[in-house]
Amino acid sequence: MQFVDNSAAGNATVTNHTQLVFTSSATAGNATMTNNNQLTFNNSATAGSAAITNYNQLTFYSNSTAGNAVITNSGNVLFDGDSTPGNAQLVNTDPGAVINFFTPWPGAHADAEAQSWRSMRNIA
Repeated sequence: MQFVDNSAAGNATVTNHTQLVFTSSATAGNATMTNNNQLTFNNSATAGSAAITNYNQLTFYSNSTAGNAVITNSGNVLFDGDSTPGNAQLVNTDPGAVINFFTPWPGAHADAEAQSWRSMRNIA
């Protein structure tokens, strides 16, 4: 399933078992999402203020942002290609959960500390 061109998931409840893509400025809005496979935000898309529970792969590429989302992670989260964590809250709930920052946005290290590391925690 794809959300494209400024489309929004709104307040939907979404359980993803295959591949779900937000692209071209689409937003997850205030959705409640459970990702069991591949969830991707790219090309200026945003997670908005969604509540995302990730059990597999959540990827932010190409100027996308996690926005103000609350991301509960038991899998892998990747930020790459000028994507940013925004003001999202990132919580690892499994000892094997990983959050990777491979994105070269300006001031990446300072931003990650000020925005993400402040709100990122492990509770496993």
